[in-house]
Amino acid sequence: MFWHRHWHDADMPGLPQSLRSQFMLGLASMSLLFVGIGLAAILALRNTSDATQLLAHEQLQRLQKGQAIVQHALSIQREVERFLAMRSAASMVQSHADIGVHADNIMERVRALAAEPDDPAIGQFEQACERLRRLADRLLEQQLNGPAPQARGPDIEEAADALAPQGPRAELAAQAQLLVASAMLQSAAAERAAQDLLQTLVERSQGNQRGIVLVLAIGLLFTWLVAGLFLGRHLLQRLDRVSQHLRHRFAEGEPLAAVMDGHDEIAEMARAVERLLADRAQLELRTAQLGQAKETLTEQGRILEMIAARVPLPEVLDRVVRLSESQLQDIHGSILLLDEDGRHLRHGAAPGLPAAFSAIVDGWPVGPASGSCGTAIHRRETVIVSDIETDPLWAGEASAIARHHGLRACWSTPIMAHDGAVLGTFAMYARTVRRPGPREQQRINLAVRIAGIAIERQRAEQRIRHMAHHDELTGLPNRALLNDRLAQALAQARRGERPLALLFLDLDGFKHINDSLGHAVGDRLLQAVAQRLRELVREGDTVARLGGDEFVVMLVGLERAEDAARAAQDIVHALAQPFVTDEHQLHISVSIGISAYPSDGDSAQALLKHADAAMYRTKAQGRNGFQWFTAEMGLQAHQRVELLNALRVAVAEGGFELHYQPQVDLASGRIASVEALIRWHHPQLGLISPERFIPLAEDTGLIAPIGEWVLREACRQLAHWHAAGHPELAMAVNLSARQFEAQDLPRLVQQALQAHALPAHCLELELTETALMHNAEAARQTLLALHALGVKLALDDFGTGYSSLSHLRRFPIDTVKIDKSFIADLRGGPDASSIIRAIVVMARSLGMTVVGEGIETPEQLHFLAALPCQRGQGYLLARPLPADTLAALLGRPIALPAPAPAQPPTSPFLMA
Repeated sequence: MFWHRHWHDADMPGLPQSLRSQFMLGLASMSLLFVGIGLAAILALRNTSDATQLLAHEQLQRLQKGQAIVQHALSIQREVERFLAMRSAASMVQSHADIGVHADNIMERVRALAAEPDDPAIGQFEQACERLRRLADRLLEQQLNGPAPQARGPDIEEAADALAPQGPRAELAAQAQLLVASAMLQSAAAERAAQDLLQTLVERSQGNQRGIVLVLAIGLLFTWLVAGLFLGRHLLQRLDRVSQHLRHRFAEGEPLAAVMDGHDEIAEMARAVERLLADRAQLELRTAQLGQAKETLTEQGRILEMIAARVPLPEVLDRVVRLSESQLQDIHGSILLLDEDGRHLRHGAAPGLPAAFSAIVDGWPVGPASGSCGTAIHRRETVIVSDIETDPLWAGEASAIARHHGLRACWSTPIMAHDGAVLGTFAMYARTVRRPGPREQQRINLAVRIAGIAIERQRAEQRIRHMAHHDELTGLPNRALLNDRLAQALAQARRGERPLALLFLDLDGFKHINDSLGHAVGDRLLQAVAQRLRELVREGDTVARLGGDEFVVMLVGLERAEDAARAAQDIVHALAQPFVTDEHQLHISVSIGISAYPSDGDSAQALLKHADAAMYRTKAQGRNGFQWFTAEMGLQAHQRVELLNALRVAVAEGGFELHYQPQVDLASGRIASVEALIRWHHPQLGLISPERFIPLAEDTGLIAPIGEWVLREACRQLAHWHAAGHPELAMAVNLSARQFEAQDLPRLVQQALQAHALPAHCLELELTETALMHNAEAARQTLLALHALGVKLALDDFGTGYSSLSHLRRFPIDTVKIDKSFIADLRGGPDASSIIRAIVVMARSLGMTVVGEGIETPEQLHFLAALPCQRGQGYLLARPLPADTLAALLGRPIALPAPAPAQPPTSPFLMA
């Protein structure tokens, strides 16, 4: 009816009916075609919008994966720091496992982020992660196998090399930093790829819009022409109204309400155009949002690149604040950093705030009512103040300062580290009274995360630099930093011709405290010693810890070299005062060696070496004092180095042999046992006394392989004598304190016995009382384990150490050996004989065998035999002999001197 009604209008009075029918059919077809084109265009536009959203979502996921790579790389760096700072093997194993997990997560995300399976970035990350694993494995293996022996004396250069920043610890830290930088660059590359794709989508979307508008315009033009030819002015007028409204819609954004009324084709076309325009507006909004997101991602990438490139922290924080301010209107950002004291805030960045206001808040206190930022730090949560003038957190002077600079609202969020520590705050200031909206809160959270990464990265680098040049336990400079400062001090001393002195300190008795009370107490004692030394020296002097219980004090700008002696005396006196640690009152002393520039050397190496030599002289002369370096000490130090090098060669090439001294049954003269004694024949130096090389071996840790060789060689020789017809012969082997402290001692003994099929009761292990008392409970457990094997245990040098009946009852001791000093003093008076009688009575009452050492005269022999003492050992009976020579004495008794007339006992109790 609609078409018939309009065909009879005055616009076409003479149009034939057949032409009208044809026109109706053509117009209907054209209308359907135009509507179809419009609907297809709308559908294409919506599909384009959906595809754009999908691709944007995919790129957002890729960006999140890139950021996840960065986060895992930073986690690896933090685990590496924890790994390097660990002291216990169990913690290092756990930290080592965490490093491996983060490395696997990084590789999983790198593969997901890579465009192709054979992307070179995958290989690069695999190589970086694999190298990181190998370095962590090597350090973990070193920790589990135990630290290398500590160098002393002239080996200072070797120790310096071992502690230098180029070692595996610093290399591991550097590799972790490299991995973080690579991850950040990979993330930035993903961001750039996303930006390029978004730009392409925007350009395609704009092209589609222009194409759709062009199609619609052509359709409208074609419709207008048809209407002008066939329908006349009526249709032309309606189409002209649509065109006018379209132009008005573009100009002012009003809807096509005037031409959308009704149900004819033109109204439908107007409604379709309205929907098309609405979709276009939505697409424009989405395009604008994508453009803003692109700019944000680009700027984030630049900031991450700055962090990776180690740009100074103030510049990075300034860039973070400017990024937030650029995305919000009438908002000014500020970053404050928590001071080292944890009680004040320091200016970090505030490019949009007045400089006077930033100067005032620099040093702002932390507290429960200290503005938005100080309160946020105190509460560890976001603090939103919508009106500074009325909020009680800004009462008093703070409110007046903010009002003076036109600031009405402040929203502050604490910046947190990964371990929960507060690093600072990020605040936004508004000049109107209001609360933050969702978009502003999103920008705050983003800025807080980026600022936290930057601050943590800088502090991690500071910690690594500090660890490379300072002792972890005490915070004192280490050997590397000492060498650097010593070189600078020597250069200044040469220019000013002022003396310089080095004091080399070694704590006396520290090892006993560390072993008996535990490493935790020992560590706190070292920290207390370091603090006491800091308080003694002047500003400009240096106190350094070389390792263990060794410290060095460098005194500069001395009026005369003799002033170093007063400083050394002050240190001796100060460290002699008791230390109170964990309810323990500890007493130590210190041995100090002094060397001075220029009299004792003109290089850092020479001064350290000479001060070390002087320190050893102090120890040799009774400890608890100081000695100046002399040329004689230098010669002794040189000889010590040569002897140590020769000793290392002898250990490696088997340059030792054993001699055996019989232990004789004083009743029958039969050789009941032999004691294995080590001998060293040097090709050039000849026979070297054990008194010279055994202490050196104990100091350097070589005593462990030497002791193991003695044990195995003694068992081999004893098995040979048993096979030769002396099955009752026993073998005594001395153990050093270091051997006894080894956890695998029972296993080594069992292996030596099994290797030569020896009965355990034929082996006797000799230990000193001092070795047992270093760690009494651990010693008891080791002795019980050895006793369970059937091995005999002897207490050597009894009477010179911690001689106590309770010790004999507590430990499973089979034999007591009276120290030769008591035997030698028998001629000096009744005291020695009374002590020997008491030892014999006490040991026999406990069922122990008694051996008298150092028998050199018949009187000593007869005295011991009369007590009676079961066995004797000494030059009077037999000297230490090679195995071949001693074999001739086995199986027949040794002729003993005739006994002297018996002497009545001085005390009935002692002869009971």
